[in-house]
Amino acid sequence: MIPRKIINKALIDRDLSQVSLARRIGRSREAVVQAIRGEKRLRPTRALIAEALDIPYDEVWTDE
Repeated sequence: MIPRKIINKALIDRDLSQVSLARRIGRSREAVVQAIRGEKRLRPTRALIAEALDIPYDEVWTDE
């Protein structure tokens, strides 16, 4: 499954928005959006997203 879809499903399941996720992990909304879309490989932000949503990092992203 595409990382963006996995994250968006997890956000819906937890009744969270990208903005609330960004606040929860202490990152800007833009950084969260870029990480989810794959525009930038922001491993620390990706790791925080995965942890906050209780999803194993490797199930969402494969780093190249």
